[in-house]
Amino acid sequence: MRLLGLIVLLANSLIAAPIPVDKETAKPRAKLLGTLTLDQNIRRVMWTPDGSALVVQTDKNIVLVFKREQVLKNEAMPKPVAAFELPVDMFVQIHDATKTLYGVSRPKHINSETRYHSWNLQPILEGTSPTKPDRVVSLDLEKFAVATLGDDGRRLYVQTSDYKSSGSTIWDRHKGQDSTRVVPSLQSFSTKTGDKVDEVWTMTEEGKSHLDLSHDISAGRLYITEKSGDDYTVQAVALGKEKPLWEKKLEGKANQTINCRVYHSGGDGPIACTYAELLVRPDPQQGPLQRDQRPQMQQATRSSLLLLNAKTGETTHQLSKDDTTYAMMKGFSFDGQLFLGQLDGVTGTSLNIWHTSTGKILKSWSGDFSSYQSQDKVQHIEFAFSPKAQELATLCVLAKFIEGPKTFIPPMGHGQTNWTQTPNILRTEYTTTIGLWDFSSLVK
Repeated sequence: MRLLGLIVLLANSLIAAPIPVDKETAKPRAKLLGTLTLDQNIRRVMWTPDGSALVVQTDKNIVLVFKREQVLKNEAMPKPVAAFELPVDMFVQIHDATKTLYGVSRPKHINSETRYHSWNLQPILEGTSPTKPDRVVSLDLEKFAVATLGDDGRRLYVQTSDYKSSGSTIWDRHKGQDSTRVVPSLQSFSTKTGDKVDEVWTMTEEGKSHLDLSHDISAGRLYITEKSGDDYTVQAVALGKEKPLWEKKLEGKANQTINCRVYHSGGDGPIACTYAELLVRPDPQQGPLQRDQRPQMQQATRSSLLLLNAKTGETTHQLSKDDTTYAMMKGFSFDGQLFLGQLDGVTGTSLNIWHTSTGKILKSWSGDFSSYQSQDKVQHIEFAFSPKAQELATLCVLAKFIEGPKTFIPPMGHGQTNWTQTPNILRTEYTTTIGLWDFSSLVK
């Protein structure tokens, strides 16, 4: 009996997968499953619909496909499953429902057009590198901000933004009565013919500046952010309806652009909202006030990052801090349980993974994550949540500048008497690391 008990105990230990635990706190933690290293500058990373492979786009408009297993093996400079060059410069996306890789190219000159390009993703995942797109359609469109496919892939929803001024004369603008309005609109086009199908939504209301428009076609909702005077407002509108489902006024004095976007397909899951407010407060560096001395006031910007209920617009969690000067939204996991965002503050910059149900930080990275830094520093970073699991693909590009002979620059005046030397950059070497993080043990 004792031998039989030992056999059963050993079998259970082999079957049950160990949960990663922090030895100091004895709490579950995020686990780095593996990394993949490339010697190219990668612009973005995407998951295939089944979560079995990663698709990356380089700065040379080359598309590379790597299996998830290649990341788990910690391979350096691995051979991609497929590789092909895009016909023009554009950002490509993946449409999960139709397993399509697609992109919209902008016109470069007077003799070019806005075009929709698409590739069938299945042959690419099987190792076939296409030589040309499966479909190329010209669109009757001059400019656009965001373009996404509808659920069935038959319509392309294109978001545009126009800037209009209400100041009719130079004197109006001189008096500060010139108000520049951002007027977004949403149109749909046929992916078969390129013809415009309809004007899904446009805003013509005067007196407001509509700063951002986000659409969740699957849920049939639009999320609109407005600025009227010193107030920010967020509202949800059902497609085909004029009356908002809900409207929420945000706290603070408006002074900068606001964003509100839906990153996951949950429909009724949480949405993230970020905005900036203007603060006027005493200068902390001013010393003790003397008699009849007034305090010196300074302006400061405070950014807020909120999670809102998609049904009601109520704030569920405030993720930012009081000293946050800049907040950026990165995206949700496939089920809306995880949210990734960036916070800049007085103490530095942090990238955080929050649990949307509790508002607690599950994982945080601290450092300098600017879009461009000096030699041997971070060039840029990208993220992509898996569509099937609690996994996050992180992409970090490092740039190293190879210097050549220095150029001597003569004095330019203003008391300058010495010559200066400026190195010539011969080339830039890039190293991209793609990491795969598992958060399943942190989400119940």
